[in-house]
Order: sequence, then structure tokens, then C-alpha cells
Amino acid sequence: LAGSFTNRNHFAHFVAVGLGPMLWWFYHGVRNGRPHRRVSFCRADTGPDGSLVLRGAAVGLAVFAGLLSLSRGGAVTILTAAALSFFILYRRRLVGAATVGYVLVAALFVVACLGIYGYDQLAARLDDFRSISDLDRHQGRRTVWRAGVEAFRRFPIIGTGLGTHVEVSPVYLPFGGPFSKLEATHAESGYVQIAVEAGAVGLALVFGAGALCASWCVGAYRRSTSQRVSACVAAVAPALAASFIHSAVDFVWYVPGCMVAVVILAACASRLWQWTREGPGARDPCRSLSRSTWLVVIGSLLLAAGLMIPNRLAACLAEPHWHRYLKLSKALAGAEPEDRYQLLAEMAETLAQVVKSQPGHGRAHARLASVHIQLFDCPRSGEIQPFDVEQVRQTVEASHFRSAAELNDWLRRAFGHRRKHLYAAWYHARHALRLCPLQGEVYLYVGQLSFLRGPGAISSEALLQQALAVRPSNGWVLLAAGKDAILRGDFDRAVSFWKQALRASEDTAQEVLSLLAGKVPIQFLLDTFSLGEADLLRLLAMMERQQDEQGVAAVRKRLAGLWEQKAQQSPAHEAAGLWLQAAEMYRRLEQREERLRCLRQALDADPAGYDVRMALGRCLYETGSYAEAEQHLRWCLRLRPDDASLRRLVETAADRRLRMGQRPDASLR
Repeated sequence: LAGSFTNRNHFAHFVAVGLGPMLWWFYHGVRNGRPHRRVSFCRADTGPDGSLVLRGAAVGLAVFAGLLSLSRGGAVTILTAAALSFFILYRRRLVGAATVGYVLVAALFVVACLGIYGYDQLAARLDDFRSISDLDRHQGRRTVWRAGVEAFRRFPIIGTGLGTHVEVSPVYLPFGGPFSKLEATHAESGYVQIAVEAGAVGLALVFGAGALCASWCVGAYRRSTSQRVSACVAAVAPALAASFIHSAVDFVWYVPGCMVAVVILAACASRLWQWTREGPGARDPCRSLSRSTWLVVIGSLLLAAGLMIPNRLAACLAEPHWHRYLKLSKALAGAEPEDRYQLLAEMAETLAQVVKSQPGHGRAHARLASVHIQLFDCPRSGEIQPFDVEQVRQTVEASHFRSAAELNDWLRRAFGHRRKHLYAAWYHARHALRLCPLQGEVYLYVGQLSFLRGPGAISSEALLQQALAVRPSNGWVLLAAGKDAILRGDFDRAVSFWKQALRASEDTAQEVLSLLAGKVPIQFLLDTFSLGEADLLRLLAMMERQQDEQGVAAVRKRLAGLWEQKAQQSPAHEAAGLWLQAAEMYRRLEQREERLRCLRQALDADPAGYDVRMALGRCLYETGSYAEAEQHLRWCLRLRPDDASLRRLVETAADRRLRMGQRPDASLR
């Protein structure tokens, strides 16, 4: 359950922040819900106020919803906030018998709701608190925390800049970890992210703010002689504590829906502290600011707002276009070749709207450069495959144009309107680097397009080294580094880069295999690169398209061996399918003995499997073991008596068994 939030942890945190005010609301109803008499023909109403029941149910429903989010950090924060609120109420003797009764009713309501729905899931989630490894099974949080610590060590004073975590973290994240194919937009900890982006200065401000909020709450609690103020402290303090506690393991400070409530409650804490100092007999009354001071403060706030609002307004205007681009990019991944140009054109138009609304959107400029390069490379419907950017670059370098104007004239004559994509990509790539020099792929775009400057183009080697420095785990950067190493005659270094690119993402794995398949001996490719199942299937498809029979046979043999190895390490219900896949590879390799061995292993793993029995029966039939084949095929026929083709196969097997004089094996059922 995530409510209106995109993340269940943030929804649970919102419940935890609001729990203290809800308990105050409930307590206020109990305190004011005394019996009263009506001056009318009705009798005095001495029963409980119905609104209290609704308030108690509302509190219980909020707790139930927060727990149903299955957020472990959220559950701890909710319980902590509730415990702190009740502690303050108890210490101030604000909890009476009526309050306890209503709280017990609310607790029973929560337990009943969990018993009906969600208890098993919640218990399984909370059971992970037994160890850190259970809490963080994939080591995602710990990985990004370690990267954050490394970034903080590199920039300890003022950090890397607010909002830069998403760009800085890839520099320090280890290769092949959980974030090799994902993007760490936040540090999964408010403290770690502030340390990365604002350094020790930012941490000092955060801890100072925490100490200030704590001093307000503690001061108001100690000085207060009013039950009303104490009840307000019981509402405010738990919310602030929940914010500072939960931020240790999540980035709730970066969620506006949560932080607005926290800021308002912090202001309430400040005012409560001021009230207790302004009371009768206060030794240090608060001093009010002069009118001129207030005018200066208000003017400063208006000036700051004038500088900040246009920036955020531009981001708001650009956001719908950016999300449309993201949807189009997903559609492009599965688009047919004839539809690619139209989708790319729509993406370019959408990104143009993004940079028009928000000129400082560095990522949009980078993506726009990439889209224009793809538009130049992509043929329109019915066109033949045109020159791509790399071929144009090589042609220009070999032609030695004397000036940029001469180059532009040649591009106009050679490519017509298509050349506008080259210049658009060149402009947006350079602009993207000016806005954010940590975008590794953009250095590759600049290197590809630097020939547009004419004589004295930027060194592609320097750009590639910079790309490797800022994006050492990016698959496209590693792929380009391997190509560059090949051009320089360093084959071993190229292989090293391509091994890493192969593991970086599915797209770069496809590119590496496409680059090498058919150009290097297949056995070298299989022995040198650690190819997984998905890689081998891609390679098999490439070998089949190239009609390389030797390559197809080698890949099929490697796949069969891989599936056999996995089957031996898998539980029986999974192993049977793997043995069947291996048997199918051996069938295509025309290795009957290996195929039969795998099918018998599959039968041992799943004796009641129809597909296993059917495959084994057909294999035995093809090898001439008609008696044993008949037994397995009859077993299948009993399950599917209406299958006419199977019935004919059984009859044929029986007829051939009789002709061959074979006897059925009584041990087979």
C-alpha cells in the first residue's frame, strides 16, 4: 500500500508524521467530550460521544494503513512516534481511564484488520529484522551508502553540490553491483545524501536544525504547566523525531509531501517554546523584533523567492514533456524498424519542448543529442540504410577539408536536410557538458561529432579518457573504449573493456556480441568471455542468421552444458525443465545418446510430467526402442485420450514392437 505516494516507505512515513497530531485530535475529543444536558423534552445524554469512536477508528485505520504498506522502516517509525506520544501524555498525567479504553479499542481494531488482511505479509517483512543481510538482501542500500561515503571523503567540506547525487554516484558505485543497470537518484539516507551534496557544512546545518528542534520540544515540555501545551508537545515532538530517525535509512527529506508537514510542525514546536517562555514569571521573556527588522526579513524572503520560483516553475513546465519522452523511449525499445524514425522524431520534438521550458536541463540536452544522432543514422520508411555518423566522421578525416565552411558545403551536397541532425546533436552535446560534465556518454557524442569544427578537432582520446573517469561502469563508454583500443592495436585491453561492457547492460551485451560474432573464432569468443544464458541465446540467434553451422553447433553445445549444470544445482520441479531444454539442444545437434541421457534425468526429476514422458517416448521411438517408447506414450495417452495423433503414434509403436519381437518392460508404468 502506497496511497498517493510512489513509494510505500514515504507513505508509511507520512502516517508516522501525522500520528502525533491525530493522537492530539483524539485526546482533545476525550478531554472535551464530557456528559451534557439538553434543555429539551429529551433525557440527558450521558453516553459516550459518538465522534470519539470515529476519531479512535480514524487513528486505528491510519496505523493499519501504515503497517499495511509493509515498510519496515515505516513500521518502526510509526511505533516509535506512538510510543513517544504516549510517553509524554503519561508523564504529564494526561492519559485517563477513558483514553486507555479508547486506545485499546483502536488497538483491537488494528489487530482485527491485520488478522483479516495482511498479517502474514507484515510478519514476514518484520521478520527480516533478525539480521542486516535479511534487511538488505541485494545490498542495494549498503552499496549506495558506501559510494556516498567515498564521495564524501573526496569532497568533505562543501560536497558536490545540491541535487548532484544522481550524477556523482556512478563515479563511486562498484562495477557489477545492483546499481550497474539502475540509477541511484537518491542515497537511501538523508544524512548520506546531504554529506555527498553539501559536505560537512550541510551535515552541521542538519544536526544544528535537529538540535534546535529538540531544544524547542524539550524546553516546552519542561517549562509547561498547561495540559494544553503538553498535549501539543505530544503531537509535535513524535513527528519531528520520526523525521530524523527515518531519514537514517531513507530519503524522506526529499519528498515534499512529507517535508511540508515536518516544517509546519517544526514551526509549531518553536511557537510552543516561545509560549512557555512568555508565561507569567518567565525569567527570559522572548524579545520581539522591530518593524524595520521584519521588513528586512520579509524583503530577503521575497528576493529569495524571486530567484527560486522561476527555476522551479521552469521544472514544473518541463516535467510533462520529460515524462512523455520517457514513455516514447520505452516504446522505441520494442518498435518495428519501419516505425523507429517516426518515434525518434516525436522524441526529438518532445525533448525540444523540455529544453525550451527548462534550458538548464542537462539530461534533456544529452538525450536530445543522442536522438539527433539516431535520427541521422536511421533510414526513413522505404529508404536504404544511409551513412551513419561514424562513417561520416571517417570520411571527413580522410578528406582533410581546409575549413569548416568547406566541410559544411560538402555535408549539404551529400546529405541535404539530414545534416541538420548532426549540427543539432553537436550543439546539444556541448551544452549538456557545460551544464553537467559528469555525463559520460556525452563525451562520446562530442568525440563522434568533433569533425564539425573543421581543422583542429578535439582529441577523441582525451574525450574518451574523461568519459571513463566519470562513468567507469557505463556499458557504452566501455564499448567505445574497446573499439578505441582495437584501433590502437591493443587487443588485450579491448577484450578487457568488452568483458565489462558485456555485463553492464543487455543493450551493450548485444552490441559486443554483434561486433565480435563472425569476426573472431567462435571458440575464442566462448572461452574468453563469460557468457550467460541470455548472452548465449543472443549469440545463437546471430550465428543462425549468419548461417554459420560450426558456430551454431558450438553455441548449442555450450548452452546444453550450461543447462545441465544448472539442472544439477536446481530443485526437482525446476530441474526437469532445464533437462528438457538441454535435450532439445542435443536433438538439434543430432547427439541421440546425450539427448536420451538428459531425458532420463528429466524423468527422474519429474516422473509425473506429461512433457517429460512425451519427449522421452518420442526419443525412444526415434532410436528404435519401441517397447519402452510404447510404455511412456501410453502413459501420455491415458492423460489425453482424445489426442488422435498421439493414439496413432502409440499404435505405430506397438505394431513395430511386435514386428521387432520386443517385449514391454513390466517395470515401467
